[in-house]
Amino acid sequence: MERDPRKIDNIRLGLIRAEVAQSIGFSKKERKGVLNRVYPNLRKNLLNAITNDSGNTKLKLEQSKVAIQEVAGYIPSRPNLCAQYLMNNIEELMLDTARESLLVRNFPSFCFWFNLSFGFKAVLSLVPNIENALREGAQKSYDEVDDLLEEAMGIPGVSLGNSADYLNTDTNDALQLLSEDGTGMLLVRERVKQIAGEKSRFRNSLNLEGGPMVEWASAGAKLAKDMYESLYPLSS
Repeated sequence: MERDPRKIDNIRLGLIRAEVAQSIGFSKKERKGVLNRVYPNLRKNLLNAITNDSGNTKLKLEQSKVAIQEVAGYIPSRPNLCAQYLMNNIEELMLDTARESLLVRNFPSFCFWFNLSFGFKAVLSLVPNIENALREGAQKSYDEVDDLLEEAMGIPGVSLGNSADYLNTDTNDALQLLSEDGTGMLLVRERVKQIAGEKSRFRNSLNLEGGPMVEWASAGAKLAKDMYESLYPLSS
């Protein structure tokens, strides 16, 4: 390797992933084998870490809320908090594992973990993106934007004003789902379906090729959904 994989940014990792997948190729049996060996225990352990020690999970969520407020200058919504918590902890853990696999030239493992993290983030990242777009696009004081966000998160009488003009199509669609269900669970579930759907515009926007890109990314998306649904009730 020309560079230490632990120092390669995510964009470059994505390019390497595509190159490796094209040059090696993975049979359906191999793809299923990796999922069957790793995914069930991974899912079980991660979900248990949330639910078995709910008091500690709540404490970590509160610490994350304070950190976001200190850096960004606002108190995140519950969907935003949960999404950022999972991305900053679980997604980064997956990427670290992918980098370590690349370091020892275990390319199948690298592809699996990177694609898993890719699907995981694809489901969750729109939530903070929406909040940021609304805050930046509305060009209002924090108090006024907080009112706007409350409306966008499912309060009757939604009125987004001109802020919707600043959102791209996917984000705008996601905003509609958040308006229907302020917990964010409907949005997360819909994104999981879209990643798996062959004719999904959202899936196409992710540039997912066939084979392991879809299967492993879909597994990451489902894991994000399961963890989000377990984490949200513990947030405040």
